[in-house]
Amino acid sequence: SLRVRFNAIDFGVMKNTGEGYVGYNDGQIWEYNTDYSSGSHYYTPPGGAIRYVDMTARGDIYSVTASGIAFRKYDGSYVFDIGYWNNDTFDVCEIDYAWGSGYFDYVNGGCCMRFRTDVTPWRQLYGRHTWGQQGALSYYPPNRPPLDIEGETNFNYLKGIENAYSVDHLWVLEGAPRYEVERMSISGLFTGVTIGLDGGQADDMTGFNDPLDITTDINDNVYILDLLSTGQPVVKKYRDDGTAVGLFGDSTSISGTPMRIDSDESDGSIHVLHSDGMSIFTLCEIPD
Repeated sequence: SLRVRFNAIDFGVMKNTGEGYVGYNDGQIWEYNTDYSSGSHYYTPPGGAIRYVDMTARGDIYSVTASGIAFRKYDGSYVFDIGYWNNDTFDVCEIDYAWGSGYFDYVNGGCCMRFRTDVTPWRQLYGRHTWGQQGALSYYPPNRPPLDIEGETNFNYLKGIENAYSVDHLWVLEGAPRYEVERMSISGLFTGVTIGLDGGQADDMTGFNDPLDITTDINDNVYILDLLSTGQPVVKKYRDDGTAVGLFGDSTSISGTPMRIDSDESDGSIHVLHSDGMSIFTLCEIPD
């Protein structure tokens, strides 16, 4: 029951209960039941088309619009802007056990930023890498220290960011030219774990061909939505230490162009958004 006249862009699954929240190119976010068989308009943040959406365990919604502004809908009632990055797009995730932090990754800016969102309202000053008084923490990839204060030559083309469920680190997904995932501590340090060939592409579990998005589950497993060189979409599953588990999904179960991925912590299922709708993989369909 996704809206047929508007393109879905990204989505998030409500932690513990499984409702889906889908953002569309007309700027609306819709709320769906757990199997997406019915849904209705939830809210429309200012700023134009939705680019990224994610949910927190408290029920907040982080969304990013085409203008580059991130909003948070708190307890279903209050919206405020967290930051402005011109037209730099970025993904968003949250870590509840940190200190109310929200994590936003620059796709074009070269580094990940951690913002304090437990201050209401917290506002980042206008302009790239100009931070408000609450401050932010920058993340840089392993063996690639920043060459200048703005960190413009660090991470390459970032595709996504996701926190681990029960441990204090997060995963950063890079596309071309590195095609790999790096595990970072929440203090901003590289933990020594990577997944991928660091500059090479692969259809098998040793790496990625065209990685699109990343998610984790309640057991800290890592899932990468990848588009193989054959054009077939798959989901690749790894342990938290980077050990390969297996892949699932194909052009039949993910019938449209693959876009984004998230996990349902209420039942362990994996949801994949694609141009034809939403595919849900239950535990019996996921390698273990």
